[in-house]
Amino acid sequence: MYTPFLALAYRGGELYARVEFGEGGHVIFFDLCSGGEIRQRYYVDDRGFLSYAVFYEGGQAVHREYFNRRMQWQIREDVRTGLIQVNPKAEYPFARHKYPHMGALIEEVLWNYFRETDQQNALILASDPRHNEMVSRWKGNRKLVLSFFEQRNVMTQQRQEDFREIQKADLVVADTEYAAGLLQDQYGVLAGRILDISPYDARISLGTSARIRELKILCYMGNIDFEERLFWYDALLRYADRHRHVVLVLGLGREAPVDVTVSSVAEELRQVIYWGNYRSCVLSEGRAVVSENEEEEDAAANVLIQDCKTETEIIGILKDIRVIADADPKPDLYLQIAGMSAGVPQILRMKSQYVEHKKNGWILSTRDEFPEALDYFLEGLEHWNAALVHSVQKIADYTNGEIVRRWKRVLSETDKKTV
Repeated sequence: MYTPFLALAYRGGELYARVEFGEGGHVIFFDLCSGGEIRQRYYVDDRGFLSYAVFYEGGQAVHREYFNRRMQWQIREDVRTGLIQVNPKAEYPFARHKYPHMGALIEEVLWNYFRETDQQNALILASDPRHNEMVSRWKGNRKLVLSFFEQRNVMTQQRQEDFREIQKADLVVADTEYAAGLLQDQYGVLAGRILDISPYDARISLGTSARIRELKILCYMGNIDFEERLFWYDALLRYADRHRHVVLVLGLGREAPVDVTVSSVAEELRQVIYWGNYRSCVLSEGRAVVSENEEEEDAAANVLIQDCKTETEIIGILKDIRVIADADPKPDLYLQIAGMSAGVPQILRMKSQYVEHKKNGWILSTRDEFPEALDYFLEGLEHWNAALVHSVQKIADYTNGEIVRRWKRVLSETDKKTV
């Protein structure tokens, strides 16, 4: 039995295996079952090889086995006690046959790695309180660069004990200006040593919005509360009510609160449309209905709600979007890069290195400027075309090669400051 996200295999009328797929169609894990209970779960690395397996008894996990490339287990971890057992035939030359916990094994491997590698190498570490202290203890004279990524690190909840480890870093790199600002505020001693470098590269992938009559506006809702949502609903619906060919797409991002769903936003919009008497606004929870018959056009749906939680969903939606508006005071990084790659002007509430005011977007001083910003890019194509050209010019600064060159320059400057 197949679905886009799940496949179930039955043998003799009994569930035998369950396979889960990721958004790209690749296998995430598969379960082997017996007597209606899970017996084993095998996790597949997103690069395509088997990573590890969890074994169950009575529905409870009892141990994990981690594999090499030939699917031979190398270490076995007791889930209940944390005890690590090493396969006598393991490829890696472990010093012991047993370890009290995974941390002890990792520390041994880390120490061996640092012992065998050049002290002149720079060490770039994805910051995590579970390993920062261990790495800084064994790094020797290597330059330490701590990397912060908002989807991995909770910037506003950095623990006080992390302060000492962050102080030891020669450089701190964040993925956005917003994250760099938060780290600067919390750890002022790092002034001048915090830098933001995008983890995403920009690639020209221009959309088709200029070829269609409809003016599609994507409003990315982000993580905003009910009062904020009401403001944006009203502003967008009022604009669409006055402009015949405008189509609104409300995008629900991965930062959206758990209770904000397509159905809940649809109900909120119905209420705002009703009480605002927006007669020209017709809600559809699916795709917009574009009619070739002008007499039927008034009845066509021009307000959509769509999930924008994955990179694939964002890229798909941007193909025919004319303007992006990010309702969140903290703009989404990937959406900015994707919007720039598609040549779509962006309306933001916060200054960004990717969007320049009245060039490839509009930085709102207040929310009340929003209709003016939309008019700037939607009334005629002059400003929209200028934004497209400016975006294409900026893309060169954020290609894969340029990001790598920037990393090299940063590390080189760090070396000079330390000498």
